Amino acid sequence: MATPFLFAAIALSVVAACFQHLTVTDEGDRFRIKFGPIPLFQRTVRYDDIQNVEVRRTTILDGWGIHTNLRGGWVWNIWGRDCVLIELQKGRKLFLGTDEPDELRRFLEGKILSNPK
Repeated sequence: MATPFLFAAIALSVVAACFQHLTVTDEGDRFRIKFGPIPLFQRTVRYDDIQNVEVRRTTILDGWGIHTNLRGGWVWNIWGRDCVLIELQKGRKLFLGTDEPDELRRFLEGKILSNPK
């Protein structure tokens, strides 16, 4: 009887460990977004695909985690409401939560300018 609860507790612990922190790393022509320390959830974005970058704030409805939002984009956020809106080709949007939105915006803008299309 306790076995299903034990498996559920273990699965929930693994998923919770996946969302302890959010890291953005430069990989030359792209950057990688990943939750960790268990890197089950990650995504790369090519700098060539970025159309615009701006500092924004998520809404209470946007919440935390990885999901689509009501404004037509993907949210990758772990805590707080500060984010960088990354507008990609074909009208796609990515709301990337960060505790240093201005620094991330400047970094991405520098990469966009150094990689002209």
